[in-house]
Amino acid sequence: MAAAVRARNTDVSAVTVEVGTQEFWVRVTGSVLSAGQVGDFILRGNDARQFLRVKDVARVAERFEDPRFLYRANGLPSIDLNVRKLSSGDTIRLASAVRAVQAKFTARAKDQGLTLVASDDWSFFIKRRLSVMTNNLVQGGILILAALFLFLDWRLALVAALGVPLSFAAAFALAVPLGFTINLMSLLAFIIVLGMLDDDSVVVAENIYRHLEMGKTPLQAALDGTREVVVPVLASVASTSAAFLPFALVTGIMGKFLLMIPIIVVLAFLASAFEAFFILPGHVAELIPFGRPITQESEARGWFRYVRNGFRSAVSWGVHHRFKFVLLTFAVILGTVLIARHRLKFVLFPAGLVDQFFIQLDMPEGTHLKETERAMAFVERAVLEISPEDLEAVTSNVGMKGFEEEMRAGTAYAQARVFLTPEEKRKRKTKTLIADLREKLKNIPGGGRVVFEELRTGPPVGKAVQVLVRGRDPAVIGRIVDDMKNELSSWPGVRDLRDSREGGKVQMRVVLNPREAAFAGLTVAGVAQNILYAVDGGEASVIRRENEQDEIKIRVRLQSDQRTQAQELMSLEVLNPQGRPVRLGAVARVEKSRGPPSLERYNFRPAVTVSADVDTAVATSREINLRLKNKFKTLSDEFPGYELVYGGEEEETNKSLRSLYKAFGVAIFLDFVILAAIFKSYVQPFMILLSIPIGMLGVVWALLLHNQPVSFMALLGVVAMTGVVVNNGIVLVNFINQRREEGLGVKEAAVEGAVVRLRPIFASSVTTLLGLLPTAYGKFLQDKFGMNGYEPFVSPMALALAWGLMIAMPMTLFLMPTAYVLIEDARALTARAIAPVARSFGGLIKRVAGATKKEKSC
Repeated sequence: MAAAVRARNTDVSAVTVEVGTQEFWVRVTGSVLSAGQVGDFILRGNDARQFLRVKDVARVAERFEDPRFLYRANGLPSIDLNVRKLSSGDTIRLASAVRAVQAKFTARAKDQGLTLVASDDWSFFIKRRLSVMTNNLVQGGILILAALFLFLDWRLALVAALGVPLSFAAAFALAVPLGFTINLMSLLAFIIVLGMLDDDSVVVAENIYRHLEMGKTPLQAALDGTREVVVPVLASVASTSAAFLPFALVTGIMGKFLLMIPIIVVLAFLASAFEAFFILPGHVAELIPFGRPITQESEARGWFRYVRNGFRSAVSWGVHHRFKFVLLTFAVILGTVLIARHRLKFVLFPAGLVDQFFIQLDMPEGTHLKETERAMAFVERAVLEISPEDLEAVTSNVGMKGFEEEMRAGTAYAQARVFLTPEEKRKRKTKTLIADLREKLKNIPGGGRVVFEELRTGPPVGKAVQVLVRGRDPAVIGRIVDDMKNELSSWPGVRDLRDSREGGKVQMRVVLNPREAAFAGLTVAGVAQNILYAVDGGEASVIRRENEQDEIKIRVRLQSDQRTQAQELMSLEVLNPQGRPVRLGAVARVEKSRGPPSLERYNFRPAVTVSADVDTAVATSREINLRLKNKFKTLSDEFPGYELVYGGEEEETNKSLRSLYKAFGVAIFLDFVILAAIFKSYVQPFMILLSIPIGMLGVVWALLLHNQPVSFMALLGVVAMTGVVVNNGIVLVNFINQRREEGLGVKEAAVEGAVVRLRPIFASSVTTLLGLLPTAYGKFLQDKFGMNGYEPFVSPMALALAWGLMIAMPMTLFLMPTAYVLIEDARALTARAIAPVARSFGGLIKRVAGATKKEKSC
């Protein structure tokens, strides 16, 4: 029949003929435009003028293909329309345009009983980060300005505060020609650098203020004050940039995630340094004449004089009791390390920061698509019971599950994607909602099972537990997988356990009898082609209609009630090469078996993947994977030739940690090189870098007190913190060296240098902390005061940076002078120890030289 339809439905150019002076095409046409015409096709005729038509032996109907996937939205069947932008497109404008189209067609759809549901709008996150950046710029700017008024004259405070928006504008102006756009990552970079951009301006403005207190003219004070701090400020910019630049060297998916951050941060710091050196001094010189003259008597707001005197006494005590102070500091560091080792958890990208999660449904193998849809409708009804204040939309796919590289298709699979309202606008947490749904969905109609998957921020990292068991024998692999699953299921915190063997369909295998098939003249390929046409349907031809772009396929197959049972399949007659029908049951048999959902191989060998999720409130992915490695560390001895390959979050975590350690090591090395070049010393850079472990104390206690895991964003905050705390050390050591050059003793120079730099270090640190406050505590400020500066993804970074700086700033002011004096003590002690040796060696040289002269004179 398929061959007859294919031969009949054709339109072929045959030849051209000449008629007089004209030429004509000769065409043989037989194409059809409707199913009725296909039914009239003649399959066979004879000389008695009898014929057999298609409609005499078959039903011909025009309808849609059998669906392989079903789409649903808010519990109803739907058509899924995905809108994607080009790389040059604007996400926010595109989302607004889509919303406008939705509003335009809402009334028309409602008249026809339809509902338009918009979901997965990623412009929300971009707009939120834009809002965070702009609001924190305003709120942080106000707080910075208020703090500067406490330390500086209002004119210098105003000029220093203006440096932040000017630096932002200059960084944007530099970034646009380089091809950067405003996106989630570039906004993240600007939020990271937001609290640090005023440091250069504060240092320069404070030093100009100090020279004004000496009685200099505004112009001279601006020139001398700026010139005096050029080297330490440039060193600060270079060292902070060096802390971020190595992240551009990170490879893989994490490298793509990080690439934009160091470039934008460096551009912002360069713009900040340019503003501090070339714009700020001129504005100071212009503004100082407006207002009262600045003198030593009007200095530093009276309250700060008492602070400085108290600090002088405290740092003098630290310098004179330096051994006690250093031992106490190291004891605090050691205690914090021990506490962190037992209390802190590591989660690369914590779940729950994006207001979405998946519910994946697995029905028993072989479940029909319609039955899976009914089970998914049950899941959707449970989801739709969530309060409208918490639930934005739910969309479902029946016939597939998973996303990205883990997507799998099959009639027994389905997946719902739940979109929640922003966390800051709802009362219930994502984890609470998921826990309630777990309880409601314990008993799925038809024996289904659900797995919850929270959408995470950052690049995809895979499952919390994802282990690939590889070997030669699938049976042995199966035993290992079963042992692993039994072990994992007994561990607290492990949930949603599964392996890649699950989901295989029941197969009807047609096995030919080789001898009988040979006697009948049948081959495996010929039988397979006949079964394909009978069950799935073979494409015999197509119908092409005018003014329609799509082709209508003509498929030939058995009717639905003739292709579902094995005995019906065995009654199928297959034509042999001589055209004689042979009943399939005479040459073959049907065997039922369960087949795998897919044939998985790794490095040319069979493999099975075991995966699970982990409740981070109980354990972390890293802890479970480490425990699993210890449990199965002797696997290769027990089963030679078999191995475990750890992937998912564990693999990405190891890659990320290696990249971060490498980047951090490169950053420290670059800082050391920069500091050694500036101070012309190999010892003082080590002293300045001591402020980094001090800052780590603040990071550890911030994460412990706020019940936060060590995440990638927190580590990014550590990197930013190292640049800031090193800046304070650079300026402080530079001024101590200047006091030594002026003739002061070591102790006096250390104390005086710290006292002179107290105000700029204190001012720049406080302003940085206040600039970070809206980001670090955006949730609290939003709930209590309505300040809109909360970004859950960035909050751990700001928290780590703020607390690290808060602890490092006072410790640096005390530790740096103490360490400076200790190093000088060590130098003096070393000099005294080697002095006798040097004198003896010098005397020996003189005696040898004298003896040589006598010999020559002789």
